This record gives sequence, structure tokens and C-alpha cells, in this order.
Amino acid sequence: MRNKTLIVIIIISIIVVAVGVVYYSYSRKSLIEVSKELKKSEETEGQKIVLIGNFAYSPKEITILKGETVVWTNKDFIRHDITSDSGNELDSDLLGQGETYSHTFNQVGEYTYHCTPHPFMKGKVVVQ
Repeated sequence: MRNKTLIVIIIISIIVVAVGVVYYSYSRKSLIEVSKELKKSEETEGQKIVLIGNFAYSPKEITILKGETVVWTNKDFIRHDITSDSGNELDSDLLGQGETYSHTFNQVGEYTYHCTPHPFMKGKVVVQ
């Protein structure tokens, strides 16, 4: 009886891991495709796009000109935010899938930020 239970647990574990790998591969591919589409269609003069997906900001670092706006769009199924590492320049609410946050940078400098629930997610805006 114990052997059968152990075999069932192993089989279920393998299935869960396989489903996770397939889902991760699918979501990674779609983020790349979405990123290319957004870069072509939504970036305008004075506005830059940062995508949030697969627990990362893409691009991780972006350089803009003073007075330009950065728009973060959450493509992930998990809620994320944009929070300044120091100061309060960037302070978004938690964004659900498809939601956006934008900020216009009017001061030259470097602005590092992270996701509060997932502090390993880090990004940087360089304003020239």
C-alpha cells in the first residue's frame, strides 16, 4: 500500500513539474512576442515602454531624455508594482494583468526601483 501511495505521489509531482515547465515556456515566448509588438506600435516620441512579465522588468534598464514618460505594463498573471529604492519618485499601486503605471521624469539622474512583493525584481531608469 505504501509503495502505491509513493508511486502516485511521484507521478503527480512529475505532472505538476511538466505543466509548470510548459506554462513557463509558453508565457516566456508570449512576453517576447508582446514586447516586440509593443515596441513597434505603442512607443511614441516622449514615451517609453517597460513590460513586466515572468517576474522581471523588460528592459531592466532604460535610458530616456529629461521630460520623457515611462509606461510600465504588467503582462504577468501576478500583481506587481514599481517602487523607488530610495525616495518616493516611483510609487505605483499593485498592478494587475494588463494594468499600467506611468511616470514623467523631469530631473536628470538615475532612478532604481523594485517590486515590493518580489524584491528580486529590479529596474533602472537613466534620465539624461
